[in-house]
Amino acid sequence: MEANRNACYTGTWESSRDIFYKPFHGEILCGGHALGSSQSFPCGSEHLPYPLGSRDGLKATAVLQRGGLNLTAVMVTAENNHTVAFLGTSDGRILKVYLTPNGTSSEYDSILVEINKRVKRDLVLSGDLASLYAMTQDKVFRLPVQECLSYPTCTQCRDSQDPYCGWCVVEGRCTRKAECPRAEEPSHWLWSRSKSCVAITSAQPQNMSRRAQGEVQLTVSPLPALSKEDELLCLFGESPPHPARVEGGTVICNSPSSIPITPPGQDHVAVTIQLLLRRDNIFLTSYEYPFYDCRQAMSLEENLPCISCVSNRWTCQWDLRYHECREASPNPEDGIVRAHMEDSCPQFLEPSPLVIPMNHETDVTFQGKNLDTVKGSSLHVGSDLLKFMEPVSMQESGTFVFRTPKLSHDANETLPLHLYVKSYGKNIDSKLHVTLYNCSFGRSDCSLCRAANPDYRCAWCGGQSRCVYEALCNATSECPPPVITRIQPETGPLGGGIRITILGSNLGVRAEDIQRISVAGRNCAFQPERYSVSTRIVCVIEAAEAAFHWGCRGGRLRETRPFASQRPVHLPTAPASQCGAAAGTAGRWHHTDHPWHLPGHGLPGGRAGDPQRHPV
Repeated sequence: MEANRNACYTGTWESSRDIFYKPFHGEILCGGHALGSSQSFPCGSEHLPYPLGSRDGLKATAVLQRGGLNLTAVMVTAENNHTVAFLGTSDGRILKVYLTPNGTSSEYDSILVEINKRVKRDLVLSGDLASLYAMTQDKVFRLPVQECLSYPTCTQCRDSQDPYCGWCVVEGRCTRKAECPRAEEPSHWLWSRSKSCVAITSAQPQNMSRRAQGEVQLTVSPLPALSKEDELLCLFGESPPHPARVEGGTVICNSPSSIPITPPGQDHVAVTIQLLLRRDNIFLTSYEYPFYDCRQAMSLEENLPCISCVSNRWTCQWDLRYHECREASPNPEDGIVRAHMEDSCPQFLEPSPLVIPMNHETDVTFQGKNLDTVKGSSLHVGSDLLKFMEPVSMQESGTFVFRTPKLSHDANETLPLHLYVKSYGKNIDSKLHVTLYNCSFGRSDCSLCRAANPDYRCAWCGGQSRCVYEALCNATSECPPPVITRIQPETGPLGGGIRITILGSNLGVRAEDIQRISVAGRNCAFQPERYSVSTRIVCVIEAAEAAFHWGCRGGRLRETRPFASQRPVHLPTAPASQCGAAAGTAGRWHHTDHPWHLPGHGLPGGRAGDPQRHPV
């Protein structure tokens, strides 16, 4: 603006008349004045008794842009040399905006004055600058410019980002700077937009044994300037507070004589350290400090006391002579496994076999290492879950061996076991992980039995009519013939294209066993992705030229299972001797006129007395 006025006074009349004008009638007289005239003769003074208009408008960069919102009022003020704008909106709100020195802006709050009521342009601050007056069409509102006291903690005060507010350290509350008695002292008033609170950034040592006594050095930032009258206190958990010692930016506290109990299943307890100002017990900051317990550390990993002791993040060591976990010493004696050297622990590993059948005594071998302090004659292996413990013997090769009892667990097909190894009643580290398995679980027929994991060595025992570990069956037998128990659906359209589900038992071991399916002479396309071992075959039947009805009774079928097209024509039921499951590698289910065909390989075999085979 000043540049435009100066150009009017000092420029030529010809160059100025196209830019400057009088808002009223008449010609403006520009030019011919000396430099600096715009300051000597301000616009509107007695030397220029009319406003000065300029067609070359002012140019500025917007500091705030809000799409889809109409601003209706503006009030700008300053607090501690920080510029704040209050903006009224057409939907009845006041926006609070901080205008930064670099020309950007930050909206930090929004106050609803009156919903959907336009805020009028006359925003006015009170005389003490503590309140803002705003008007809508028929109401006047007085609003506080700040609400610092509503933030009870330094974190909330800081996160408000209100340029009026800061944390008054010695009073432990959020205030305006003028309301904090020692605000001018370093780090006594922490402005909200500086994004800082008094905090403990580190501790030395980083942790401590619950059985040790010593000093904890806390680095505090920013640490407020403390006078001789300011006494700082340390408070560990529920222990009584005690005076702290301040050295530069470090606060030194003595560890407490009483530490809370270590929670079950953990190897440490975190204790809150609080720093307080003695005057009024004003809270300054806090820190979670861990006190570890080596005696609990040895129990964290099942059946691995030494490895659990020395592999954790603390400085625990394993005493081989006393079989216990203790705090590390700077000069360890012999017979000590030092921290983070778990590979030096006495341990047993590499069991064989890895899978053990239920209800069968099995010899299990395993290896050991670092056993100088372990006597082989005193070893026992067992499981707390299955309640057994068996003696261990050593073979000439140095391999250890024990025999399992007949173990039983019927709730699942398999049961992972982590076996313990004890010497004179104390656990030696054991990595003996085996799997107990039950051949009978979930394998009600021969095909399901044959589909079991080969490592389980399951066999179909005809005498017992069930799936068992092969050594538990005196004479294994071939699988019985397939049995169809249900066909779904039982009717279908002449156009075909529907899915037929054949349910039963012993219907093959793999999808590859099924090569072709026909229903009453019509091809039925096998869907291998829907096949379930032994129990389900799914196919899609093709169209039929005429309605038909087909069924089968007797043989290995337990009941009549018909399949009919729509508008069925009933045909005679086949004799029992011509209906059933085919034996051998090409199984068929036949009807006199309309046969089922299920050729394949690897299907369960038949026995003497089964219905006559019909070759493909």
